[in-house]
Amino acid sequence: MLDKYVQLLFVGTPSLAGLHGLPKRSGKIQDLSRFDAQFFGVHPKQAHVMDPQLRLFLETSYEAIVDAGYDPGTLRGRRIGVFMGSSDSESFETFSVDTNKIDGCALVGCCRAMFSNHVSYSLDFSGPSFTVDSACSSAMTALNQAMLALRSGQCEAALVGGSTLTIKPAMALNFNRLGTLSPDGKCKTFDADGKGYVRSEAVGVFFVQRVSEARRIYAKLVHVKANVDGFKVEGVTFPSGRAQEALLRDVYEEARVDPLSVSYLETHGTGTKVVQHGPLRVRRR
Repeated sequence: MLDKYVQLLFVGTPSLAGLHGLPKRSGKIQDLSRFDAQFFGVHPKQAHVMDPQLRLFLETSYEAIVDAGYDPGTLRGRRIGVFMGSSDSESFETFSVDTNKIDGCALVGCCRAMFSNHVSYSLDFSGPSFTVDSACSSAMTALNQAMLALRSGQCEAALVGGSTLTIKPAMALNFNRLGTLSPDGKCKTFDADGKGYVRSEAVGVFFVQRVSEARRIYAKLVHVKANVDGFKVEGVTFPSGRAQEALLRDVYEEARVDPLSVSYLETHGTGTKVVQHGPLRVRRR
């Protein structure tokens, strides 16, 4: 018994599974309750039943514009698009448990369309505004749509973001039953011992502009493109290496980029053998 506790103390081996048998480790954003409702013109009654993802989108959108070198107030009324990626709201049911307190505010505060629309409303932007759900690729799909809108002249600049919060154990339990979560709470990407990923919370927004108008440039977007796997014998949740390869070939060709000149590649590293091996095989080809 003593050896067991020594192992726990010095090695950090988990002793027991978490709630409902879920992995004990997950990535969390500290204190989701903090929000300056008055600053964004949100009524306190609405703010109390607003999905924390929307609160964070409002905050990080404002910060992204400031970081880009602009005062958000000077951009009001401009044709700026808002494209957010989010796959689920885990808050709506929580705010709707007591039927006597339902007043419609939770519907407005948790509707994923509002994750983008409320940002446009608060900052007074008139460009395209919608929330994208393509599961794990939601934020990247939002970026794809933003770039298409910029190229076609639908907007002069765009806010692009993505978010995920892990609030409901039931959602994590579903992922766990699918076998996608790492039992020990460690995502071992490209490791032979990889058994899944770790559910974590995050929100990120960046301000996309044409190079000629940008004041602070962190990176240049060369090209975007999207496709989908279509039918697969293995099932709808399995990735298709062929589809990924076809997409990358198109991207490199259309962008006129030699694949051998690419020095950094970021992949969908879930730590599961089915998902993570696909990008490596595609890259080798």
